[in-house]
Amino acid sequence: MRYLVPKALGDIALHESDCDQARYLVEQALELFKQTGALLGQASSWDTLGDIAFCQSDYEQAKSFFEQAHKLYKQTGSLLGEANYLNQLGNIALNQSDYAQAFSFVKQAMELYEKIGDQQGKANSFSYLGDIAFRKSDYTEARSRFDQALGLYEKTGYQKGKANCLRRLGDICLAEGKRSQAKEKWEAALKLYRNLNALNPLGYTYKRLAGVGSLGHRVKSIIAAIQVWEEIGRQDLVQEILPKGRLSRWAYQFLKKASQSGHF
Repeated sequence: MRYLVPKALGDIALHESDCDQARYLVEQALELFKQTGALLGQASSWDTLGDIAFCQSDYEQAKSFFEQAHKLYKQTGSLLGEANYLNQLGNIALNQSDYAQAFSFVKQAMELYEKIGDQQGKANSFSYLGDIAFRKSDYTEARSRFDQALGLYEKTGYQKGKANCLRRLGDICLAEGKRSQAKEKWEAALKLYRNLNALNPLGYTYKRLAGVGSLGHRVKSIIAAIQVWEEIGRQDLVQEILPKGRLSRWAYQFLKKASQSGHF
């Protein structure tokens, strides 16, 4: 069972947004699974490598890894693996702005999840459908889909899925001009992300909160987002905040000290 340890540690590292460590551990696990002939273990490892590539916005690499996992799931007759693969393709198509293709993949995945009774997979599909509707500015449909996903995540106890839905519902509120409601949703998501130590989405939620509320609240949210992303080595995301927020590195340090001194 020693091959399970690096895979489990890799999953934890990915959850905590440490992509380099996650890749190193999962690649170790994959080699061990190959040595023992464990097909499902190999498939799960390819899946995680795909998730890592996806998190780094390398969609072609992610698709390649997901395809490797899919081949193994087909060998084992895993309908769950087939459904997950379709959802993954749908998510990639969504992030490449191919909404028709994304919708087709996700609907196929949902049919399989319903067939095998997988509630969490179905919730993921509802969430992706919500994302598709949101990108198309159909906020009524998006809210309906995220509410459906949220209900299922609450039943299954998947807290990160719940947090993701709350964050997206906040995005809908902001798009509709309901800033106070958006802030309420994001703060609820923030609490869950903190409890889960899910750092990357935690940073994104702080970034959203930096656009609402008082000046002091905004400054603290910007600083918090930067600190989270610096902790996980995402300087690319830090740079997105600094220029767009018209904050130089000097200004960031100044505001950080002022916030710590209680001036905000």
